[in-house]
Amino acid sequence: MPTGSSGADSCLIPQLYNAECWGMDLSNFPKIRRVAAACNALDAFRDAHPDVIGAPTA
Repeated sequence: MPTGSSGADSCLIPQLYNAECWGMDLSNFPKIRRVAAACNALDAFRDAHPDVIGAPTA
């Protein structure tokens, strides 16, 4: 797997975050889970995670 990320990864990760928040079972999507794990290993994705930066103010 490449060591960088793409624009597609930047769109996929927030959708996976929402799917997990809603309790969606992602076990049938091993490739997507591998991509997510690779992205979440990168500093940029970890630093931008909602649990790190907090929710936007209204």
